[in-house]
Amino acid sequence: DYKLKGTKAVAYKVEASNLKEKQIKKRARFEDDTNIPKKYRSTWSDYKNSGYTRGHIASNASFRFSKAAQTSVFLMSNITPQNAQVNATVWNEIEQRERSL
Repeated sequence: DYKLKGTKAVAYKVEASNLKEKQIKKRARFEDDTNIPKKYRSTWSDYKNSGYTRGHIASNASFRFSKAAQTSVFLMSNITPQNAQVNATVWNEIEQRERSL
């Protein structure tokens, strides 16, 4: 959504074999998505003093099977503003459920 500088939806497939791979422990860094024109992309600084945390739309834990996959979920185009409590509880439960299916 160019007006709101946010992603409306993502689609991906979680492969059981990827979840069984050796998992990358070190987190990637949040990065601007340079595939999106600068005036339309969200940046890390958009969240500073906003009262919101950066929540992954596609779950970080589902993409720890390779450095490239991990980097892709830390692009700001995969991040949405979230209430910190929701991110740490309800959203976390949804992410865990996704990996258990």
